Amino acid sequence: DIELVKKNALMKRLSMQVQIHTNI
Repeated sequence: DIELVKKNALMKRLSMQVQIHTNI
């Protein structure tokens, strides 16, 4: 399902951003 893939990619990007913010 394309929508599921889009959601997954969005969650991955969000989690990566959170990691970057917590690292600082």
